[in-house]
Amino acid sequence: MDENANRFAEYTRPVAKKGKNRRRRRLLLLGYIVFALFYCLLFTVPVKIPQVIAVLPLFLWILIFYTQRLVSYEIQVSVSGGVLAFAKLWGKKRKECARISLKSILSVERIEKGTLPPLTKGQTVYDFRADGDAEANYLARCRDESGEALYLFEASPQLLSSIRYFNKQAFSAAKDGEKQE
Repeated sequence: MDENANRFAEYTRPVAKKGKNRRRRRLLLLGYIVFALFYCLLFTVPVKIPQVIAVLPLFLWILIFYTQRLVSYEIQVSVSGGVLAFAKLWGKKRKECARISLKSILSVERIEKGTLPPLTKGQTVYDFRADGDAEANYLARCRDESGEALYLFEASPQLLSSIRYFNKQAFSAAKDGEKQE
């Protein structure tokens, strides 16, 4: 295998439309309906200016435009030159909503397959999974200034081989830990 193929890898996937994200979508839809009803009732009953309702579609469009990013985004995990980065991307131009970059893949102590273990004090969790039920869920443990950081993410085999290229110890620590337990 070519050594340069492992220097860059990227995994991007749209967030799943089920579970917690489905609840958010339904609540937003309910919020849009309640906003429209409240707006119509406000300007027809107490204020008695029904002509103002003509701008309701504009207000709804603005509301939808700024709130859709809460439920419609992509998750990106990338490795570039030994730096592991997690991002939430929004829109057609893939504008970044949130980005977290680790200084180096070498700062990752352990990478294991699975879900979130019980939390202890001083642990921070960053969830960058598009689908919480997917089979390719991984957990990366790192040390940061506030304690231990746990990164939940999904990965393709190419991304995992790229991470393994830069930090083989993280994967061997997970295998050793499984043997001891």
